[in-house]
Amino acid sequence: MHNPIKRILVMFILLHIVTVLSGCGDQRFLPSVFEQNIFCQHEWTRSTCLAPKTCTRCGATEGKIRSHEWGSTACNAPEGCIVCGTTEGMELTHTWREDARVCIYCGLDERPADDRFLDRLAEGLEAKWKVAAPLELDKKAEPTAEQMEQIVRAEYDLLAEFEQETFTDEALGELAHKYVRSIADTLEAIEVYGTEEWVDRYENGAYHRYTMALFGIHSMHPITVSEENQPKLEELLQHGEVIDMAYMLIDQVFFLDVSTSDALKKYETTIENTTSLTFTWFLFKIELTDEEGNLVEVKESKVYNWTPGQKVRFNFTTTKEFHSMDVTVANWELPLEN
Repeated sequence: MHNPIKRILVMFILLHIVTVLSGCGDQRFLPSVFEQNIFCQHEWTRSTCLAPKTCTRCGATEGKIRSHEWGSTACNAPEGCIVCGTTEGMELTHTWREDARVCIYCGLDERPADDRFLDRLAEGLEAKWKVAAPLELDKKAEPTAEQMEQIVRAEYDLLAEFEQETFTDEALGELAHKYVRSIADTLEAIEVYGTEEWVDRYENGAYHRYTMALFGIHSMHPITVSEENQPKLEELLQHGEVIDMAYMLIDQVFFLDVSTSDALKKYETTIENTTSLTFTWFLFKIELTDEEGNLVEVKESKVYNWTPGQKVRFNFTTTKEFHSMDVTVANWELPLEN
């Protein structure tokens, strides 16, 4: 007599085998991935960037995900991957300006630092003048320290990256570095805005270097700004030209000890006005320092009505003992135009 339980068990096993061989069936009856791979007659979907090749019956996977399928790659409106929609990792297609490798949509600029700086220089000047424009309505109004910082920073933020940039033209690079550094020095000096130290650090320091560098850059590569701001540019360039000529005179300075007394020492130097300018007055500032570089005394030497080609004698006296002297500032006044 046959055992009914055994017959039922055998029938169940046979039914399970038939079900597996005929297709995936109900996955609840598949005890393992191994059995899926053995018994399932897979129907594969193709792999995509979201999933590898996958069986629609049992869910088994095989291989790796495929690369993205990119649609339009224009940088202004990229379609991205037509499967998953991502734009991450896609190489965008830029639309370049006709005259330069600058994308008209995203602004990517692949030009050398020289070209990028010259464009940004004009932009920086325009940005500075735009911020300063409201103050020009009242000529008597002096900007506050906060306003001054906003004016200076409008230009600096556009040019800061070029302070350490490498230029193809080394001469242009040197002037560009000086120009950006002078703007940075102005920002740092705002902490003493409105004091005598501000006059030394900015009016007789950073501003001189700023306009002189601008004049040098313009001499190499003429700067173009809007018509309404052209007078402002010309004013800066004129000042820079005067600074450039005046600072050439510093190279001639060599004070000699001509004293006849140990107590009071007198120093003199003779300099020719090699510029085309007539100075109402011209002044050298001389710093006297000890061996450790500590400031001992600051002296000034000044002459009046100094005409082109004229040789004049500058001198100063001191009772201090010092190790070295350094001419740090030249200042002057030009005759008023009629």
